[in-house]
This record gives sequence, structure tokens and C-alpha cells, in this order.
Amino acid sequence: MGSLTDKYQQLRKETEEKQRIEQEMQKQEAYYGNIINRTKFVCKEHWKTNVYEDISNASVYKSTLLSKFDPQRQALFQEAAKLIREDKWISWKMPGKKDTSVIKHCYSLGEHEIYYELGSYIKTKWADGSIHVGGHKRYFSRKYEVLGGLMDDIRKMVAQKAAYREMQEYFRLISNAAVGASSYVELNHSNRSIVLFRDGDVLDRGQYIEKMSIKELEDFLAEAVNRINK
Repeated sequence: MGSLTDKYQQLRKETEEKQRIEQEMQKQEAYYGNIINRTKFVCKEHWKTNVYEDISNASVYKSTLLSKFDPQRQALFQEAAKLIREDKWISWKMPGKKDTSVIKHCYSLGEHEIYYELGSYIKTKWADGSIHVGGHKRYFSRKYEVLGGLMDDIRKMVAQKAAYREMQEYFRLISNAAVGASSYVELNHSNRSIVLFRDGDVLDRGQYIEKMSIKELEDFLAEAVNRINK
């Protein structure tokens, strides 16, 4: 009987621990979900690779959160930013009316889709005051019929105007929440990639930086900056 009781008590401990973890995850989901819902421009759909995929609020929040580093590493990023050639910086901006793409769902006649795309990397303040990079809606599209007649161009124009108008509204929301430098570069070396902003802020989604020694970080930045300045 003692053996049975011991096994039962062990199983109960494991069950209770699983329940505690699940409850904690539910609390986190509710907490981060509240922040995301109050930050009007955040779009969870951006993370989905298919319509059935369930993306957690915690993963959206944490994967976009601006990285923070110790003063020594931060100083290296600021130094690296000063070494970037001026013409290599990318500015986050709204596409022009003619900067559209078309998805042809049927290459002859049928349904086409026209869309605009906003860039990924812009620093914004979310509802809880935290600073994030990305997380906003990026694609703004409308479908229209292609029937091989004179009305095709008109239907395309109507769809284009509607998509552009929606993008303008989102662009204003995002711009109002933007903080810090909006120009950035993507630094890549040895299968590692980070986003460096002109003011020295960094998005490190792969969490490479904390695992590097200072010497390794210096080597990475020297190689990556040299590569982008070519």
C-alpha cells in the first residue's frame, strides 16, 4: 500500500504542477491579449502561415519586444551605427499609390487581388508603454474580377483605392505610436541576423547577442558592417 500511495502522490504532484503551469500561461495570454487589443495597429494574423494556425498573445508580444542590452554592448551598437554608409539606411515609409502588386488567382480570366505592403521594422510604443518592432498589419489588399472587358480597369482602380485608403488609416495609427529612429539596416553574418536602428537600438529575434562574448560581438558587427557597406 505504501508503494501505491507513493506513486499516487508523485502523480498528483506532477498533475498539480501541470495545472499550475497551464493557469500561469492562461494568465499571461489574458494579460498580453489585453495589451494587444488596446494597441489598435497590432495584427496577430501577420504571424500565421495558414488560416488554422493559432498564434499566442505571448509569442506576439515577446517576439516583437525591443531588445535591451548592458551598456557595453549598447555602446558597440551605437558605434556600429556610425559606421554604416548613409546610402545603406532604409527608411520606414508609406508606399506610393503606384507601388502595388497583383496576385493573379487566375492567369487569364477570374479573380485578381491587388495589394500594398508596409515595411516590417518600425519602433512603436504599445498600450502598456513597452517598445516593440513590428507587429503591425503589413498587407492591405482588395480582390476584383477580371472578365476581359472594359470594366476590368475600373474594377482594379476601385480595389486599389480601397486598399490604399485602408493602408493610409493604419499608417497614421502606426506613425502616431512611432518612437526613436525609423531608419534601419539588417546586419547578417554567419547565419545570424539582427536589425540595427540608426540610434543604436537593436531587434534580436534570434537572441544571438546575449550568447556572444564582447569579442564575438565585436567580430560579428565588424564583419556585418563591412558586408553591408560593400
